[in-house]
Amino acid sequence: MSIFWKRVQRVLFWAAIVLGCMFVVGQAVHSLYPDAWLRVEATVKSSSIENAIVGRSGRQWGILVNASYEIGGRSYEAALAALRTRNAADAEAALEKWPAGRTFPLYVEASNPENVSLYPDGGRSGATAAAVLLTPLLVGLVAFVRFLVRRVRARKMLRSDPNPGPT
Repeated sequence: MSIFWKRVQRVLFWAAIVLGCMFVVGQAVHSLYPDAWLRVEATVKSSSIENAIVGRSGRQWGILVNASYEIGGRSYEAALAALRTRNAADAEAALEKWPAGRTFPLYVEASNPENVSLYPDGGRSGATAAAVLLTPLLVGLVAFVRFLVRRVRARKMLRSDPNPGPT
């Protein structure tokens, strides 16, 4: 077999490994993430702008909403981030959309009513997509570490070999 076809075979092998890992990770995250979310009407108790400094990306502002909701006759409260932005003017404009007394749909995990989300699936699809997209990075990191370990072992073997070959 020519060198070209061996390289093609190696690339296809690693592509199959990466795609297989992406599939497995996607299925695992999707099945482990809670899937029963109930829609409830929540009421804004208060909202404020949260200012945070985030690494190299600079400042980030967010709208922090304190809300109350009821499930089965029991009242709950939650604090959640309604918006994150790098623009202070956008945060100011968005704050006006979250006045006290406003009602909005909130999604509550059926088995844990204190776990809330603004998304109907609780963010499950986003978490699954992020995990799948980060899988090639993890596979590449594992392959790189494996490469380094093999290289270090090979150097140790060369140094410890008392009979390096014919002279």
